[in-house]
Amino acid sequence: MPPNAEVERGKAVRRRRSKLWLLVPLALLALAALAYVVAAPYLTLLDLDAAVRARNAAAVAEHVDFARLRDNLKQQVERFVVEKSGEHQNTLMAGLALGVASNLADTLVDSYVTPEGLARLMSGERPDTASGWSAQTGRLFEDASYAYESANRFVVSVPAVAGGDIEFVLTRSGIATWRLSDIEIPLAR
Repeated sequence: MPPNAEVERGKAVRRRRSKLWLLVPLALLALAALAYVVAAPYLTLLDLDAAVRARNAAAVAEHVDFARLRDNLKQQVERFVVEKSGEHQNTLMAGLALGVASNLADTLVDSYVTPEGLARLMSGERPDTASGWSAQTGRLFEDASYAYESANRFVVSVPAVAGGDIEFVLTRSGIATWRLSDIEIPLAR
């Protein structure tokens, strides 16, 4: 092999190695970005927990889609009333219950969807129509389980004092921003 060919081959090997060294930092950067995106809902929950504990309504509002949350909870309450009134179909009482369901849902949801109400739900309490709330249990997200249901939906399940699980649903808003958009409360059936 001519000496120039060996020199050229050595230069080609060095160029490939230098390109590889450029790829390593890029790969590490991509891995760090992916880790941040995957951890984003957990970071949102930590921020939300701190905001709720500090009773900082502005900080809570950054992590909660209140309009969507209220709509979802109102639909949940209305479904519950419709299911209960379905047991007594074609009665005057069922008609009245359906007529009042929307107003009842508005009143209940508006009174519970506050920073304090969220804190109580996050600690496992559930609304009680007689007293307003079941007994307070302690810290936020106590004994919770966390899971991605899809790339855009993250669910935190907190055991409720009265049974069942309260599910806090975060939805993606952008690449790494998550907002609380639904709370599924186990209503007495």
